[in-house]
Amino acid sequence: LGGLVPAVILPLGLMAVLFAGPLLDLHLKYRRKPPHAHTGDFLFDFFPNCPEPRLQRLRNVVIAPLAEEFVFRSCMGALLTAGGLSLGKIVLFSPLFFGTAHLHHCYGMVREGTPLRQALIVSAVQFTYTSMFGALEMFIFLRTGHLAAVFVAHAWCNLLGLPSLEWLSTQSLTYPHRHSIGVAFLAGVAGFALARMQLTSAS
Repeated sequence: LGGLVPAVILPLGLMAVLFAGPLLDLHLKYRRKPPHAHTGDFLFDFFPNCPEPRLQRLRNVVIAPLAEEFVFRSCMGALLTAGGLSLGKIVLFSPLFFGTAHLHHCYGMVREGTPLRQALIVSAVQFTYTSMFGALEMFIFLRTGHLAAVFVAHAWCNLLGLPSLEWLSTQSLTYPHRHSIGVAFLAGVAGFALARMQLTSAS
C-alpha cells in the first residue's frame, strides 16, 4: 500500500488535465441548462455518459474498470514484463488485446437491428479508441506500479466518455464558447504531454 495516495491523486490529476476541454464543455453545458432540465442527481446531470440506473452506474464506473484493469494491466503487464518484453513493446502491443475484447459490441449492435456496415464502422472506431486508451493505461501502470492508479483513471474516463466535438455545432449550447473550449482542448493535451512523466513517477 506504499504510495497509494499519490498513486491515486497524481494520475487522476493528469487525466483531469488531459480532459480540460471536455470538462469545460460539460461545465458550461451544466450552467446553461434550464432549471427544469436538472434531475437533482449531479453525476447524471453533469456527466451525460453516466447512466441513471444506479446498478448500471456502479458497473460502468467501478466494477468494469476494476475488473479490466486487473486483467489487462495488472496481470497482463506483469506477465509480459516477466517474459522479457521491453516496456515500449508492452505499451504498444498489449492494448490490442484490450481493444479486441470490446469487439463483441459489434455483434450486440447487429442483433439490435443496427446495419452491419454501421456496426463495423462503430466497432472500428471503438477498437481504435480503446486500444489508444489501453496504451495510456499500460503506460500509467508501468510507471506507477499501482493497480489503483489505472483504476481511478479508467473510472474517470468511463464517467466522461469519448470526448465530444458537439461544441463545434451551431446547435450546441456551448457553441458561443467554442474558442475557449478549443483552447482548453489544446492546453489539456499540451499539459498532459509536459506532466505525464512527473505525475506518473513511482517515487
